[in-house]
Amino acid sequence: MSPDSSVKNPSFEVNTAEYTGPFHLLADLVAKRKLDITAFALAEVTSEFLEYIAKFPSLSQATEFLVIAATLLDIKAARLLPGMVETEEDLELLEAQDLLISRLIQYQTYKEAAGFIAHNWDEYGSAMGRVPGAEPLLKGVLASLKTTIDCEDLARRAAGAIFATPPQVLVAHLHDPLVSVTEQSQVLTERLRQAGSLTFRQLVADAKTLPVIISRFLALLDMYRHGHLSFDQEYPLGKLVITWVGKPVESTETVESDDSNAAFSDAEGEWQ
Repeated sequence: MSPDSSVKNPSFEVNTAEYTGPFHLLADLVAKRKLDITAFALAEVTSEFLEYIAKFPSLSQATEFLVIAATLLDIKAARLLPGMVETEEDLELLEAQDLLISRLIQYQTYKEAAGFIAHNWDEYGSAMGRVPGAEPLLKGVLASLKTTIDCEDLARRAAGAIFATPPQVLVAHLHDPLVSVTEQSQVLTERLRQAGSLTFRQLVADAKTLPVIISRFLALLDMYRHGHLSFDQEYPLGKLVITWVGKPVESTETVESDDSNAAFSDAEGEWQ
């Protein structure tokens, strides 16, 4: 708190022919254009304030008076200039006048905010925060806590929950039977030699399980690698036509469905 805040001095009031009242309200009237600053004698007000400050020394009020008086003086000087706007300098002076008024309004806003903070500080400065408990009405509703176990029983239950072994889920019984790529290669060879050309969808139309489809897919890749097939696709992701161009290939590979599901899922969109 400031040194002079402990003593409440009367606020400085202006008493002239044009205006009578608190000095800070004078700034509001000028800012709202309810008082003609050009007809106001600032020198007379300054003399009155010097007499006031001699009786009631206050640094905050002296600072406030200097800020408002300087702003009012700038506004008065700007309004006493000729009203005709002829040059860029005249425009700059008018802009400066508006700037001074806005600065005066801004000062008044900060002054009001400072007063609000000071009031709350004086009113609640000694208050201390606390965490409130339950309301008396709610305390009567709460049931009393009754324990039915002792500390040793509670410790055993806690240890059982912390060190419990997670259950194991066995998946060995879910393993699919193996499908021979060699057998599927022979099936595809026979069909392609008879038909000449078939789509991949036609070649797997009778496959009842996913492992069979994967085995036929791998068999086609093996046969294509040995030059016994040709692939034709008119556009990306279109129908894939497989044409027989050679002799069958002997293959001895066997595929597990679990190891090949991922590969088939990635290529399923292309092999239509």
